[in-house]
Amino acid sequence: MAGIAVVAMTAATGVVAIGGPAPAPAHAAPACAATKTSEEDAVKTAMACGRPVAVDASRSEYTQVVAQPDGRLRLETAVEPQRTRRADGRWAEVDLRLGKAGDGLLRPAASVADVAFSGGGSTPLVTLRRAGRTMTLSWPGRLPAPVVTGDSATYSGVLPDVDLVVRATHTGFTHVLVLKTPEAASNPAVRAIALKSGGDAEISLLDNGSLRASVGTTPIASAERAVMWDSSRPARTTSTAQESALLKSDAVAAENGARTAPVVVRMDGRGLTLVPDADLLRSATYPVYVDPTWSVGKSKWAYATSDGCTNTDYGVARVGYSPDGPCVGSRFRSFFEFPTTNGVVSLKGKHIESAYVQMSLYHSWSCGNTWTHMYLTPVINATMKASFSSMKLKTWLDSAEGHANKGSGCSDSPQPDMTMNFTGSNVTSQVQTAATGSWNSITIGFCACNQDGAWETAQDRWKKFLPSKAKLIVDYDSRPVRRATSSSPGWPARHRA
Repeated sequence: MAGIAVVAMTAATGVVAIGGPAPAPAHAAPACAATKTSEEDAVKTAMACGRPVAVDASRSEYTQVVAQPDGRLRLETAVEPQRTRRADGRWAEVDLRLGKAGDGLLRPAASVADVAFSGGGSTPLVTLRRAGRTMTLSWPGRLPAPVVTGDSATYSGVLPDVDLVVRATHTGFTHVLVLKTPEAASNPAVRAIALKSGGDAEISLLDNGSLRASVGTTPIASAERAVMWDSSRPARTTSTAQESALLKSDAVAAENGARTAPVVVRMDGRGLTLVPDADLLRSATYPVYVDPTWSVGKSKWAYATSDGCTNTDYGVARVGYSPDGPCVGSRFRSFFEFPTTNGVVSLKGKHIESAYVQMSLYHSWSCGNTWTHMYLTPVINATMKASFSSMKLKTWLDSAEGHANKGSGCSDSPQPDMTMNFTGSNVTSQVQTAATGSWNSITIGFCACNQDGAWETAQDRWKKFLPSKAKLIVDYDSRPVRRATSSSPGWPARHRA
């Protein structure tokens, strides 16, 4: 009825609201989400909320753009997968911790490899799915219930004094047989380790000893040449901190002093047989580890050694003069190929404000800081082992100091991992060159040597970095495809056309 106000009372508060002309709504504060679909919305939200916001449309397994609270755009690019897209289309950070699913299988929380491990019994040891196809590997007997620790599951006693360990990795999985005693190694079932493959994929043995699983011409996974290593320790016996720093071999990697040997691989139809080196089994220090490593994708990093020595532990990137182990006396350099585009976002044609490379140091020979130098190099010519002579150190970019001794000989051992940032005008200038030249990637190398080539054999510069945490971080100016106007709230002038 005209002239009569409508009166209502809210159930929650009891406050009486009298109907009438509604006031003009104020601009609603943006929801402070961690991601926004567009670059423009991400910048607005980051500035309003005072925290970084990822641009969802920019994300891939290796790269993403993150809007900063001051309005800048930051590209983060890596050499190993950092995130994976779930079935619902959302991105999730890689999390390799294993958990039991409803079907009783063990799966990593978030991985680029759709891999599942047996929960025990007669189910396949490994089931890998890709592009709607499957590959399975089965143990020739019932598996005990596994013990799960982080990214690994251990099936104890699959043979007398033999454990079987599977582990989720950033690009796939590994399965390692752990031979605890010489008596275990004398078992005929260990002298020829028989696995059975199944699923849609067929596994082929390549001329170089590696394996490839495929369905027709569609690749499913590949494995580097299988190797084995023992638990030998270095011959030297001193009480120095450096000697105490030497790490012990385990199911993840061969460490200082370990002896290694190739493993013969045979394929017979669906049968996959691993034949450990008999000489190493006779003379080894036990436990001994037998390991093929499977991958569904390509890591964008590699190592090179001065004498061509091969190291099959890809969990760390070595730099410097190797103190012991299978490559004692080798000079290691490691190389990282950072993508600058993923098909959606690109640095091409951008103005680079600043750039740096962030490395995570896992272990150092020294108890205190020592130097590592970073160079521009050619594109990686082979993975995982590149050519030492071909991977030239073309341009010196920066150096940084660090230490992370994991032994027991330092006053504060074991030391935590250390972040080492390689930054400065040379780095920014080189990334600008890449952006101006429309490069698809930029490759950098790490060496213990300085600009004059000195100090590469200095033992105290020996280091191990984590490839999974290596990042190129670039702050840049960009223009949106749709021109923003000065009336666009929260869209800073540097981003306007």
